Amino acid sequence: MFQNIIRRVTDNSYVITKNGLPYHVPNEGEFADEWARVHAYALAHPDEVTEEEPPPPPEPPSPEELSAQFTAAINARLNEFARAKDYDNMDKARLAAMGGSFQADGLIAQQAYDTTWTAAIAIWEQVTSGALTVDQVLEQLPALTWPGEGE
Repeated sequence: MFQNIIRRVTDNSYVITKNGLPYHVPNEGEFADEWARVHAYALAHPDEVTEEEPPPPPEPPSPEELSAQFTAAINARLNEFARAKDYDNMDKARLAAMGGSFQADGLIAQQAYDTTWTAAIAIWEQVTSGALTVDQVLEQLPALTWPGEGE
């Protein structure tokens, strides 16, 4: 009935030969009925089914890639904080500390930058050792709020 049945381990779909061409049969949407027929056949004829090898796990990032991910994630967090006060990014918010009517914002932004990077650098070794992911680092960083937020 079916030829060259391959069961994809990663998503439990099948690849079969149909009308001389490879045909992917996922267990979803318009393919669900076809998947049910292929699956029933595969269960009844396990000797005709080849299990696809799962793909190898991804290579861990190099130290340079990890550092770039770490820096980008923290800078994105800081930039989001600055944008909450309509600054283009954290650098522009910190420049406001130079003086003028937005100096208070600039000082708050500078303090947020300093406390964030001080905390991040303190736990960097846990990232390089694999004990923490970059996302877990973000969860451990100090909260960033502008005065009057959430009041």
